[in-house]
Amino acid sequence: MNKKNIMQILVLIFFLVIIAGNVLALGMSPARALYRYEDGDASGKIKILNNQNRDMKLVIFAEGEYKDSIKLSEQLITLTPDQASKEVEYKVIMPKKPKPGRQEIDITILELQSEDKDDNFIATNSIASKVLIDVPYPGKYVQSKLHINPANSGETTSFAVSLFGRGKKNIDNVKATIIVKGPTNEEITRLQSDTISLASGKDKKLVVNWEANVNPGLYYAEAIVTFDGEQITLRETFMIGDKNLRIKDLIIDKFVLGQIAKVDVIAESVWNKEIKDVYAEIGVLDRSGIELENIKTSTINIPSMGTATLSGYWDTEGMSIGDYDLNVKLIYEEKLTEKLFEAVINANNIQITDTATLSGQIIGGEEGGGSTIIILIIAVIILIIINLTWLFYFKKFRKKK
Repeated sequence: MNKKNIMQILVLIFFLVIIAGNVLALGMSPARALYRYEDGDASGKIKILNNQNRDMKLVIFAEGEYKDSIKLSEQLITLTPDQASKEVEYKVIMPKKPKPGRQEIDITILELQSEDKDDNFIATNSIASKVLIDVPYPGKYVQSKLHINPANSGETTSFAVSLFGRGKKNIDNVKATIIVKGPTNEEITRLQSDTISLASGKDKKLVVNWEANVNPGLYYAEAIVTFDGEQITLRETFMIGDKNLRIKDLIIDKFVLGQIAKVDVIAESVWNKEIKDVYAEIGVLDRSGIELENIKTSTINIPSMGTATLSGYWDTEGMSIGDYDLNVKLIYEEKLTEKLFEAVINANNIQITDTATLSGQIIGGEEGGGSTIIILIIAVIILIIINLTWLFYFKKFRKKK
């Protein structure tokens, strides 16, 4: 690497530092807010965060097809270094005759900087918070999703069918039939869920367990969801095998909403050899099945017949108190093990329930905090600069000798 290349890298890092500083300077919470159309007009608020305690001029406005539904209390905002945050209120005026389904409106904040002495401004940074409006479909309507927690031969495989009532009318009877098929599409078994009711705007789950007394291999599942004379068909593939990993537990310790929480996935191997390069992904889903966050853990090797912990970190800033699903996936050797958990987020704890076993736990939080992500980013950038500087001087010193 010559001197010119090193200088180019240092210049690039300098601009990255400037860009990262701008992005980190401005924050917003919550990242999203959900409203039901049938509840009528509503009000909300967003908190603007002055993370670096500096002077900022901001403009705030709504974007999207239904932007006129958002009425902001302020549109031009000035923050001073002694203002760590500022709340802006808004009203949601439900649009007339909107399209059915989930409608999105962005509340966007632009940071303005003076371009010249005449106070002409340019936008240098922007962030957005989403306002979501769930508009019911006419009549009876269900959205659904199938989650499969596979197992080894002779063990229990769980099928969880998430149901979302998206119609204007309540549903009296809804049930699911799970058809398990083999690798050549032959039917192996049919499983029947309970029959339940589903109110408009609500969500529920149907869980069916199956003793998988079949040979290891690839299998197919069809879930036929029947509701008041209508039906939906869902399809997923899954593995039954000896070289498999189980998700034993999901642990989120010392949870405090708005801070960074450590997430531990407890994995167990029933294979008689080490399984290498295993990692987990945890999808944080709202109760309509939309993924809000995706958390990736470290990659580890799991010993023969052993248990291991895969750890990741979840920045909960922008999340709200409420009910969520946590879809955990173990990924290894082109295979996938999946398990669905329910989560209830409170200010200082999170309640996690395994949908297959329905055994829950409450894990308490504790006070404390800190901008861990900001600190880590700054530390990494400083280390890169130090290493490149040392490399530059080392090469220069060696050339002189």
